[in-house]
Amino acid sequence: MKKIILLITILISVLLVSSCGGKSDSDLWDEAEQLKVEEKYVESLAAYKNLIDEFPESKYYVDALFEVGKMYHGKVDKNIPGIESLKKAAEYYKMVHESEPNTDRGASALFMLGFIQANEISKFDEAKSTYEKFIEMYPEHELVQSAKAELETLGIPPEEILTRKSEEE
Repeated sequence: MKKIILLITILISVLLVSSCGGKSDSDLWDEAEQLKVEEKYVESLAAYKNLIDEFPESKYYVDALFEVGKMYHGKVDKNIPGIESLKKAAEYYKMVHESEPNTDRGASALFMLGFIQANEISKFDEAKSTYEKFIEMYPEHELVQSAKAELETLGIPPEEILTRKSEEE
């Protein structure tokens, strides 16, 4: 019986090490960054996601979340429909904000979440709530005026916004 337990323990250890190819969080970060520089975005996205999955306690974790959010926002994976990519971007930006609400990056991620909700996936009620939360949490942030402007024009087609602005002038 002890041999079986020992064998199972060894097998589990081998599987854990091989599941991330024996790479450290630093190795995966460097790989993802290099692939991004080489404009191999799908591969870079996969490396960032691998880092997120394998190393949730890593110092690179939130950086990787933010990078994945930006990549989905940029629709780099052409195998994913645009709307799905944007929804994934929103999810990752939300995770960044939840992980670092008291940082500039956390604030920016919350703003980007609202922007996607308002302008790209037409979730106006969610966008309103997100922008209001942004303004409340970060009243001195450089994007507050943009959030207020977004709230004023929420759900209004861009053409109508332009028409209104030209009439005001």
